[in-house]
Amino acid sequence: MSSSSPSAAPVPVILVTGGSRGIGRAICVAFGAQGHTVIAAGRDTAALAKTGQQVRAAGGTDAV
Repeated sequence: MSSSSPSAAPVPVILVTGGSRGIGRAICVAFGAQGHTVIAAGRDTAALAKTGQQVRAAGGTDAV
């Protein structure tokens, strides 16, 4: 059992497949802008790194 402050709301974690470009990247950045932790999955690691940078720049946390 974990002890956490009752006033601290959990931060939602969002998983987006196809997050390396296009609408998938836009979804990642939009959720990042809302302060969510975003897990982006895709085949292009360089493009996923760029998605992660954009998520962080928008205010979110990334795990690509």
